[in-house]
Amino acid sequence: MSKKIVRYQEWMDAMVVFSSDGDSDEKSGDVEVERAVRGALEKLSDFEKDLIERRFLMCQSSQRICGELGISERDLERGLREAQLRLRRLLAPFVQRRFKVGIADERRCLICDCVERERAEEIIGSKNQEETWRRVMCELDEHLGLKISSPQMLIGHVKYHVVVGEE
Repeated sequence: MSKKIVRYQEWMDAMVVFSSDGDSDEKSGDVEVERAVRGALEKLSDFEKDLIERRFLMCQSSQRICGELGISERDLERGLREAQLRLRRLLAPFVQRRFKVGIADERRCLICDCVERERAEEIIGSKNQEETWRRVMCELDEHLGLKISSPQMLIGHVKYHVVVGEE
């Protein structure tokens, strides 16, 4: 018997969906899921909780959230990414217990988690074999706010995460 594995993104997307009309009691299992998600939300910082609620529960646009909170879009995306990662970690035991599945061991990759991953891939792909990773690291920080602490992070990303298209 093979063990069922669920990627974080798959269950995270499915779990952070609530009905706005309050009829979740009528759906089997929804109350338990909602309780777990709400409990995890309570463990986030006020800022992270506000971002998650505005984006996923109230379906507000990035522009609206940024305008109302007075933050840049880069800060919004960074905050959402961190809040989602914390929620995934907080909800992992519930998901394993409730749905009797294993959670794939996903090592955190800043580039894979980047909202503008395609742009990050372009910058990484622009590196010449003769040059060091310094320029790429600086461009990722300057253009996308990705603070890469060592070239090994980029090398590992290229080695394990870049999907090469069929030619």
